[in-house]
Amino acid sequence: MKITSRVYLALNRVLKRTTGFVLRPALRAETHLPFPIDLIIDVGVASGTPDLYSMAAHAPVLLIEPLPRYWAACEKILQEKKGLLLKYAAGSSEGPADLFQFGLSSSLLPRTDKDITARRVPVIVKRLDTLLQDTPFWDRAQNCLLKLDTEGYELEALRGARQSLNSKKIRYIVVEGRIQGVETYNFAELVSFLHDCSNKLLDIMEVGYGRLRVNYLDCLIELNEP
Repeated sequence: MKITSRVYLALNRVLKRTTGFVLRPALRAETHLPFPIDLIIDVGVASGTPDLYSMAAHAPVLLIEPLPRYWAACEKILQEKKGLLLKYAAGSSEGPADLFQFGLSSSLLPRTDKDITARRVPVIVKRLDTLLQDTPFWDRAQNCLLKLDTEGYELEALRGARQSLNSKKIRYIVVEGRIQGVETYNFAELVSFLHDCSNKLLDIMEVGYGRLRVNYLDCLIELNEP
């Protein structure tokens, strides 16, 4: 069944109100990218994003996922695509940290919803610059797509990728811009950071609703030469 944008958003509102969760973001099939993708960097994999991987069927994937509960799903993805699983969280500094796990979601930041209890999971945080430079796929890539779904930690992950962003290899970013729900950045800070990378917004692919307000926007960003 084809779900239109209006029905999709209405369904998400009902799901959020009744279960506390929303459907995972999906790239629209008609999304057109000016440059071919030769590497997908998926930060915050969970169970994976098949629509994202299908946009570049022959491109390898770097799966960056710190939670053991999702490693089996990541290994299954790697049975069908070339790539690597990197069992770390992405941030602006490196070292041990606690990941807050709440339901099907997780973040390095605590929730602001008082009625949601989180379980702490110890993880190791590394900068994306460190993770990418240690992989042969990054050395060969020219047009990368970076997907970030870290429940409010996107800005810190981007701050840990400055060298990679400056390399001009990352052509696109699919980012979940968090607006509420966790103790996170001001949305304007994320926009400002991306603006400094010389970018243009190609698409808003998803709007996630919380209690009567927008929780997040899933945005497709193209990075350009300055």
